[in-house]
Amino acid sequence: MSDIDDLLNPLRYNNLGKFQLTDVRSIGGGVFAQADTLEHLKILDTVVKAYQSVHIPTFGHEIPNTVEMVVLSDLTGSGNEKYITPLEGEVIKIQAINVISNTSDTELQFFLSDSLTGLLTYLDNSVTLASGKTLVVGSMTLPVELNVVYGQSFGATITNTGSIDYDINIATVKLQQ
Repeated sequence: MSDIDDLLNPLRYNNLGKFQLTDVRSIGGGVFAQADTLEHLKILDTVVKAYQSVHIPTFGHEIPNTVEMVVLSDLTGSGNEKYITPLEGEVIKIQAINVISNTSDTELQFFLSDSLTGLLTYLDNSVTLASGKTLVVGSMTLPVELNVVYGQSFGATITNTGSIDYDINIATVKLQQ
């Protein structure tokens, strides 16, 4: 018969994110539960509900008061520029993107990068911007709903044969924090 604390010990000094089902060897013996098993299951249920209330209060819906406008002006760098990188546990939805080129022949292509592998996944075909041209997401092949999760970054590959000068505005909202 297993120790009565087998269910509680893994939860006592660890947070739920580090909890492994293999830490619980067994609950009860055979068909018959141990005397305090139901009480321990109520405690586990309370812990799970507390975790859910903090980490997934909206279950994938937009979290109120987390709308943010990322405004980057007078950008001059070429290559792979990262604009949005969620923190641990965050999911950020990109609602709108506006790019204004201040020089002609600036070419850009949006990507998602993976921090573990460094792999870039391009989201659209490259677009060449003339001087003063404004680019909005609707004119591109970007997904209608673009979510960036922890471990990813959203950015663009920028190239130009001459000088580079552009502004970018990105409207975001958090889905999880």
